[in-house]
Amino acid sequence: MAYGELKRAVIAATGLTRQGVEYRARQIKRNAGPMSTGEAIALLAHDKNIDITEYLEPEQVQRVDQLVVQRAILQSPEARERASAPAPKIVNVSIAERLQLSDPLLPASVLRDAREMARVYAELYVFENSVREVIKRVLSGQYGAHWWEVCVKVQHPKVYQYAQSLMEKEKRNAWHRRRGEHPIHYTDIAHLVTLIEGQWEHFRGLFPDQTWVTQRIKEIATSRNVVDHHNPLRKRDRERIAGYFEDWLMQVESVKDRLS
Repeated sequence: MAYGELKRAVIAATGLTRQGVEYRARQIKRNAGPMSTGEAIALLAHDKNIDITEYLEPEQVQRVDQLVVQRAILQSPEARERASAPAPKIVNVSIAERLQLSDPLLPASVLRDAREMARVYAELYVFENSVREVIKRVLSGQYGAHWWEVCVKVQHPKVYQYAQSLMEKEKRNAWHRRRGEHPIHYTDIAHLVTLIEGQWEHFRGLFPDQTWVTQRIKEIATSRNVVDHHNPLRKRDRERIAGYFEDWLMQVESVKDRLS
């Protein structure tokens, strides 16, 4: 059984039309945090005292139970107080559209690409650093301040050795600004997937599932590698980055209290 049958059960139990159920599901998604439409319908069924175990697999029921808790947290007085607090500062990168760039040899199309890619670079920069920050907070919470040596050196030696080699190389170029203050900033984006997958038991409660996280990082990494070599992305690739970036921010926002 699946969400489709549950949706029909909600219609039968409530008298709502199909459009009415879908509207309620959209409201739940806006108010209760990131989730699929099917999960929102399952929450609606839960609210209407419909036994969702008759329609969903055990892991789907478990996910709905998690969403019930998540919604309660988001709708608590503390959460409403945080929502009414001043909004965080936002970096406005629309100035990229007004950049005046010139070069005596390059065609106009290259300069046009440079303006379009300015926003993409900002999204990639924030996304990758956000992933690193989540990993730092989760693993330091589990293994303590020396989590890099206690966890990564022992359980993920290839990641550890890669970072060590870059840090040693950097020491020979003391004239240049350091890449980062922590060894995790010397890892490749693929290593971030390795750390999350290898320590999944510690990340499990923060994300819908492992595939949700790794898919977004891996697909963004593919685009990142193109940008790293100063090549433009197609519109559909830029839109994918923007969508995944928004997904990530919404998910992290919903669990940020557990990452403090």
